[in-house]
Amino acid sequence: MRKILISFLIFLVSLVGINDAAIAAVGQNGATPGNFDYYVLSVSWAPEYCYGHSDDSQECSGQGESFVLHGLWPQYAQGGYPENCSTTQLTEDDIAKHPNVYPSTKLYIHEWEKHGTCTGLEPDSYLGLAQQAFQSITIPDKYVGITGKFVRIQV
Repeated sequence: MRKILISFLIFLVSLVGINDAAIAAVGQNGATPGNFDYYVLSVSWAPEYCYGHSDDSQECSGQGESFVLHGLWPQYAQGGYPENCSTTQLTEDDIAKHPNVYPSTKLYIHEWEKHGTCTGLEPDSYLGLAQQAFQSITIPDKYVGITGKFVRIQV
């Protein structure tokens, strides 16, 4: 019965034109926090984001000139990911303990609510882990210090 219901929902969603990412998320809300297989560390190039979001003054007012942490996401080995697993709120104190993990308060809140709540960690521990993971990567020298909206790099 559950397979039929999910198949029907996917069919219904496809009729109204929702994108593939939305279809992949069907049935993943309400997952059990801490029940996943691995993390994805997502790093993004801030100038690209700011090029399309110049109205985001908090994220793009001078600090959007480098690679930034986009998120630390729990994943399932068979594909997909849990999301929005609990209603535990991120507090201003949590953010203050971990400054500059994310480039904006909006991203702190979004990443916690969508992904962090599924890790099984408290907000302070999740932000600490995300910060540690981001600080553990090395950006190749040829990409360090590059600023601007368009960059041509020979690979």
